[in-house]
Amino acid sequence: MAEKQSFWTVFNAVAGGTAAIVTAITGLYLAFRHEAAPSATAGVAPVVSAMSDSENGTTYDRTPWVGIELRQNEKPVRLRSVNSSWEKFEATLTSGAFELVLSRRETDASIGILAWHDDSIFQCVKNDELRLPGTGIAGAQFAVPILYLNKEGFNYYDSDRLKRLSDHSYSIFVSTIGSGELELPLPRFAGPIYMIVFRVPREKMTVAKGDFELITLRR
Repeated sequence: MAEKQSFWTVFNAVAGGTAAIVTAITGLYLAFRHEAAPSATAGVAPVVSAMSDSENGTTYDRTPWVGIELRQNEKPVRLRSVNSSWEKFEATLTSGAFELVLSRRETDASIGILAWHDDSIFQCVKNDELRLPGTGIAGAQFAVPILYLNKEGFNYYDSDRLKRLSDHSYSIFVSTIGSGELELPLPRFAGPIYMIVFRVPREKMTVAKGDFELITLRR
């Protein structure tokens, strides 16, 4: 009987020690796991930083819908998204001439540009649809590359007035601003230019979302 008691006493002691070791190991594991948690939080920091950087807008080589690239002095100018969305873009230019390069084939729709000196022109977009305020204004094929600021009509560019760069690329060069009877070379025009660039519909006076871009050129 004494030997049996001795056996169970030793067994209980060993079992208790084993449990203590397991508890200690578990405690260490949980402690280290808890210690590692801040590193996971630290991993979120770049996201916060990126969100902070996006206050100035994510930059793009070209717009997503009409595929517009901006060039000045034969160099690309990156466009910034406004409010981190694809609804509006803006870019900063110097005072000289600039060029819009568009993804387009010869048989695609003509290009229209509504332009004005403030963002009230953007009010032509309602419920994700551009409602044209008037008809196109088209100059001669080899006329001065002028952009008219007009809220009752839009600048009209068909394949003859666009400069062909390749089978899938055309450009619009702008060196002069027209407003009413006044025409000013761009170096003498100080203000920003607010534009809606769109694919001209063949019949309707509305343009669906995905066929126009809202762009502000700051100078």
